[in-house]
Amino acid sequence: MIRIEPMTAEHIEQIHQLEKLCFPEDAWVMSAFKMELENSFSTYIVAWKNGVVLGYAGMHHMLDEAEIVNIAVSPGFRGQKIGNRLMQGLMARALELDITAITLEVRASNSPAINLYQNYGFIPISIRTNYYKKPLEDAIVMQKINSATEADHEKT
Repeated sequence: MIRIEPMTAEHIEQIHQLEKLCFPEDAWVMSAFKMELENSFSTYIVAWKNGVVLGYAGMHHMLDEAEIVNIAVSPGFRGQKIGNRLMQGLMARALELDITAITLEVRASNSPAINLYQNYGFIPISIRTNYYKKPLEDAIVMQKINSATEADHEKT
């Protein structure tokens, strides 16, 4: 059974390996993930099964705003709704924190990710031309606004 749980130091080596696999041209260094563990304005979760990290997601949050900064699923496990479960985990945490606005950036060509985000109510709000470098590509900035009544309804 796949579990979604908070990232711990135990997960970091595997997360870093997955990061390099999914984002070979601009992968974060391992120390960046270690720093996220100590960042009180950061939430990171993992999809974990039998001691193996299958995916991870992270967001930064301050006051009532958040930005999803990472989400990745191991190529061999895509299409199994792991990304969906990671998004559910981030959205649940956003509601706990009373986040009203969440943003993210996604490669313009990443249709599966765009569809996932749209299923969670994210809409495109702008384009960052040539944002990604290898290969050169635009980023679509997407945002989700949580109304106070939506947040209250989800908590009951």
